[in-house]
Amino acid sequence: WRAWARIPSGLAATLVAVLVAGLLAGLTAYPAMLLITPLFGLLLILLAMFRLRTPVLGRARESRLRLPPKSEPRVRETLARLPRGPARSLLQDVVRMSAGIHGHSHDNHGAPDVSAPLSELLLLSCDVATDLGHLDESLTILERNPEAGQAEGGTDDAAGLRLDAQARATRARDALTQKLLEAIAALGRTRIAVAAGDPSAAKLAEFTRELDADVGGYAEARDEVEALTG
Repeated sequence: WRAWARIPSGLAATLVAVLVAGLLAGLTAYPAMLLITPLFGLLLILLAMFRLRTPVLGRARESRLRLPPKSEPRVRETLARLPRGPARSLLQDVVRMSAGIHGHSHDNHGAPDVSAPLSELLLLSCDVATDLGHLDESLTILERNPEAGQAEGGTDDAAGLRLDAQARATRARDALTQKLLEAIAALGRTRIAVAAGDPSAAKLAEFTRELDADVGGYAEARDEVEALTG
């Protein structure tokens, strides 16, 4: 359902119009349109889904951006799965900066090799962005439907627990957003250090360990708010 929801409303309206016009034409004048129209509509849907599932890294390949081989498949999968929003945008920034660092370190002899910590940071950033996307989606559902997750005739205590869970999830979302921003800042510092020939792999690895330790506690808030939205 998440992938279907990402199809632009304009394309959906065009698709409905094409289907209706084609079926009417088939019923009134050209019977062959009854077969051609659904096939044409299916083709439009498949093309739209293909475009949605080839986002940033498709363009990254055109501009010759490269990532550590260990992390690239996971990055591709995560970007294809995430809907448009803060989580995807922040992960895109992490990917672009990581690709620049990786390309520089491999193209310049004598530059410090940061492939291993860079790969670990990318994998962890995918986890953070995935959790952030889930939290953002669940909180959006709750904001649009304040009664979500409440049993009929629920007590004040149940409503209070729901509000507490929503507040914890909001804090977790803000914290995960901040962590991705910190990752972007750390990559910026690493890029400067790599360009200057400074062996900065240890600093990037230390930041990644700290990030891993920090984000582990937000899974409970994510699970709570997802339980409220079903």
